[in-house]
Amino acid sequence: MDFGSSTFPLRPAWVEIDLGRLRRNLRLIRRDLPRPVHLLAVLKDEAYGHGALDVVRIALEEGAWGLGVSTLEEAMTLRDAGIAAPMLLLGERQEAELPWCVEHNLTVCVNETHTVRKLAEVAAAAGKQVRCTSNPHRHEPLRRAVGRSAAARGTDLFREIAAIGRRDDPFFPVG
Repeated sequence: MDFGSSTFPLRPAWVEIDLGRLRRNLRLIRRDLPRPVHLLAVLKDEAYGHGALDVVRIALEEGAWGLGVSTLEEAMTLRDAGIAAPMLLLGERQEAELPWCVEHNLTVCVNETHTVRKLAEVAAAAGKQVRCTSNPHRHEPLRRAVGRSAAARGTDLFREIAAIGRRDDPFFPVG
C-alpha cells in the first residue's frame, strides 16, 4: 500500500499555535524560575511541527537563554535566519558534524570520550573554543543524563572534559 500517494486521504487533524498564549506561558515560566536558572527552549523537529522561527523569536524575546534542537540542519536553518542565541544540539553528534558545530558556535552533547577529544582537536585547529561543563551543580538534569550514559559505558566523561579543559572555570575553553 502506498500511503504517500496523492490519492490517499490525510488525517483530518491539525494544530494551531496561539503565539500570544505562547508568549504569556513563557512569561509565567520565567516569572516562576529562580533568578540563576536559565530557560532553554527546546524546539526540535521544527518546534514539533509548529514553525520554529516564530516560536524561537518569541522564546528569545521572553527571556529564553538558549535553544535546544535535534539536528545540525535545524541549527543551521536558525543560524541562517539570523538567530545568534546559544544553541544546544541534543543527542549524540557524528564526527563529521563537529567542525560545523565549532564553526557556528553550537554546543554539543558528548557521550563518548573520543568525541570529547575530537571536539577539542577540531576547536584547536579552528582557533576557537568550545564550552563544556564538569560542574555538578550546573545543568543538573543534563549532568545526570550524561552521567547515566557514561556510567553505562564505564566512562567518566566529566573527568575527560576536565582533563582537556581548565579546572578553574565551570565553563571552560577546550582546545
